[in-house]
Amino acid sequence: MGKLATHGAVAGAAVYLAAALARFLANAGTAEAAAADEAAAADEGAAADEGAAADEGAAAAEAAAGTEGVWQGTAWLGALLALAALFSGQGQEHAGRRRWPRVAALLVCAALLGWARGQPTPPPTPLDDPRPVRVQGRLLSWQPHPNGGGWGLLDQLQDLAGQPIAPASFVLGLSSHQPGPPPRPGQWLQCCGILAGSQERPRLQRGAWIDLHRSSSLAPLDELRHRLRQRLSLRLSPGESGHAQAILLGERHAFVPARRQLYRRLGLLHLLAVSGLHFWLWDALLRRSLPAPLRRLRWPALLLGGLLAGAGPAVVRAGTALALRDLCAQRGGRVPGWRLWAAALWTEAALLPARPAGLGFLLSYGATAGLMLWRAPASSSRTRRLLQPGCAAFLATAPVLHAFQGTLEPWSILLTPLMVPLLALRLVLGLIALLPWLGALAAGSLGLLGGAEDRLLGAVCTLPATPMLLPQWPDAAVAVAAWGVLLAAASASRRRLWRGAWVAACAGVVLLWPVARIPGVACLPVDHGLLVVVAGHRRSLVFDIGSRERPPDALIERILLPFLNRRNWWPPDRLVLSHMDWDHRSGVDTWKAWQEVETLDCPPGDEATIHGLAPWRVRLLHGVAPLPGEANAGGQALEVNGLGGRLLLLGDPYGKALEELGERLHPEPLEVLLLPHHGLTTDGVPALLERLQPRLCWISCARRDRPLPVRPLLERRGLRWQTTLRGALVWPR
Repeated sequence: MGKLATHGAVAGAAVYLAAALARFLANAGTAEAAAADEAAAADEGAAADEGAAADEGAAAAEAAAGTEGVWQGTAWLGALLALAALFSGQGQEHAGRRRWPRVAALLVCAALLGWARGQPTPPPTPLDDPRPVRVQGRLLSWQPHPNGGGWGLLDQLQDLAGQPIAPASFVLGLSSHQPGPPPRPGQWLQCCGILAGSQERPRLQRGAWIDLHRSSSLAPLDELRHRLRQRLSLRLSPGESGHAQAILLGERHAFVPARRQLYRRLGLLHLLAVSGLHFWLWDALLRRSLPAPLRRLRWPALLLGGLLAGAGPAVVRAGTALALRDLCAQRGGRVPGWRLWAAALWTEAALLPARPAGLGFLLSYGATAGLMLWRAPASSSRTRRLLQPGCAAFLATAPVLHAFQGTLEPWSILLTPLMVPLLALRLVLGLIALLPWLGALAAGSLGLLGGAEDRLLGAVCTLPATPMLLPQWPDAAVAVAAWGVLLAAASASRRRLWRGAWVAACAGVVLLWPVARIPGVACLPVDHGLLVVVAGHRRSLVFDIGSRERPPDALIERILLPFLNRRNWWPPDRLVLSHMDWDHRSGVDTWKAWQEVETLDCPPGDEATIHGLAPWRVRLLHGVAPLPGEANAGGQALEVNGLGGRLLLLGDPYGKALEELGERLHPEPLEVLLLPHHGLTTDGVPALLERLQPRLCWISCARRDRPLPVRPLLERRGLRWQTTLRGALVWPR
């Protein structure tokens, strides 16, 4: 019965992960898209209506969370009772007849818990309109930025009179470009800036601070982290310091964006986040480097490293597996890998707060399961033993990554075996950089290593499939193909013909899977900027890719690709820029690095027809030549016809240029008019509205753009209008 209970715990962990994966994939494909469509379909009226809608949504989310929490508690109780019944049944007569209902109860409870873990992450509650504020508080941490200034956290917040305005543990982010020496954690600062972000994670943007000349002590662990961070920043170059802080302290704020983009495109980001791999490397290094009298210090060193890295879920997973392995080794036994895997999962689920399944949870346990499912035999060649683990992890995690971002990174199979030894070398050199007399040696070695890595990864990024953009593939098809190939490769059968036929069948699933791809036009939420996708049956076009607030990488990875993936739209291979302002083109270079793109334009005052976007008929119109020094006066626009409607997409034209553009269009009612200049101008707009009579107006804007000057004009004419503040705007709905 003890053996049965252990197998039941392993099976329950597998069911738990499978249920979390199933709900994650289902939510990635349907729930988020439905929520975005529902938000975009709601007409926007007065600000009070928006506030009421937000309050109503928050109340509904809170009620749903409360209901889900009740049955999660019930499922936990059922799982514990089932496990207790399995263990307590040892030695009883005829216990075998009653064991299977207990196992079934355990699996059902595990499925319910995994399904709850896979629930979609609730969206953050946005703050009201960004506004300037003044607060004072204690600086909890400070992270210098390579380009100057830095980013920090404040707690014990007070107003200028010294009265508390939030609980002492409440944390406020601070982003500042203020020159001069950086502040020291523990100092009390008076700060001013623009309050933005969400209620869960507020922050002061464009902040400035003054020292109040008083300080308070930090927790010993926070003080140690600060000293280590400061020493790494002083002894290493900005790029290598950020890399060392990422792998030693779990802090990636100072990581160089260019290097991060290389790791992202090649599927190597898991080497930058403190994970189980890092702790297994630390354990191996300590076992081989510590002499026999000091081997008892291995576990204290591992615990200190885990605490310095944040003691997050990855630390709990690795610590549980290592502790169980060492405990059994002391008793002369050896724990199978699946039992270590299940013990880590159940320990994390029991000790850490319940929260939706994130990428870290799913990728960590999924990759580990793939590694154990398809192991290279000890008698296999060295090349196979090096490449097969990466291939198994890739197949196991490909459906999750595709559902999240619509891409696959096959180069990780070849590069991970090469980068893991370099990661171990970086860990050792990072520690050496902290020593008094060896910092220069470590800095020089890390500089050479970083330069070699950048050249190697940069050369690989010039090759195809870095990464593979596949938002047009359904998530379910990718899951069936990848996991089917993994199971076929891991099967005990030695019939190569059978395996080959099974792999071919799984690969054919992707090609034959029916795709519900509906052509459409979408204006995505990028704050103050513009990003519009015109998707046809076989190709897509993007009209502007830019934002003033969003970094280019986030614009592509967090907004464009996930939206394309939810709709199964083709990645845009054509680009039209309305004009050259930064908030309309900031993401162009990043997108061109990911996808081969054809830029379309025509001379001022001319027009052209864009073919190949069936069922759409797209006309490109270039306004009159802009005034000297004024890019917004002219610019390009798109007229999109198809599916029983006509849309007009504008950049930032105004005045005479806007009136001239309207006169070139046929005076028939429009289905959708994308208003110019984010709704911040009315010059030339009345004449355009009078001529085209749009049924619906779109506005791409940020919260700080409100109140929109164009709003009274639309309300007087009784026109319906929507903004991107509540999600993507899609036509047809």
